[in-house]
Amino acid sequence: MAVADVDCDGIREVVIGAPEHLGRQHFIDTRNPGAVYLVSAADLPAADAADGQADGIVHLGRVAAQPRSWKLVGDTPQGVWIGDAPQYLGASVAAVDDMNGDGCADLLLGARAHDRFAGAAYLVSAPDLAAADRKDAGDADGIVYLRNLLREPGTYEFLGERAEDNAGVAVVGAPD
Repeated sequence: MAVADVDCDGIREVVIGAPEHLGRQHFIDTRNPGAVYLVSAADLPAADAADGQADGIVHLGRVAAQPRSWKLVGDTPQGVWIGDAPQYLGASVAAVDDMNGDGCADLLLGARAHDRFAGAAYLVSAPDLAAADRKDAGDADGIVYLRNLLREPGTYEFLGERAEDNAGVAVVGAPD
């Protein structure tokens, strides 16, 4: 979990990784794209009450419905064989200083199993979230798919060198 103001609205966000999101449907199904939840502190009361009770329990499945919060979903491989590695986006998460010059903190997300466990890390700029969200299905629902986010100018993908490198198993922002 990491905490920062990544959308520059003056309100901090919490970043939570769920690397096995959409987990195994069947013992042979190895598709686990993973997910990352970006939860705005401003949305916490409404997200808490979304299940009908203000009890301090926030169900992550209701986060994307909040106006300042997001759910980022990794990519699912096409097949189900061992060679078609799941992504496990959210295996690690970190808030980092402004890396792309837009004045906002950025996110660094790990996906340790991407491309036959070569792994990957993603530098994500919050301003890219809204644009990528609209490209998902033409609607802004707070759910952003990584494949659309990678088409945005402030988001970068860092790929592991070879199979089984597990790049992205850990990420951290280094201060200047």
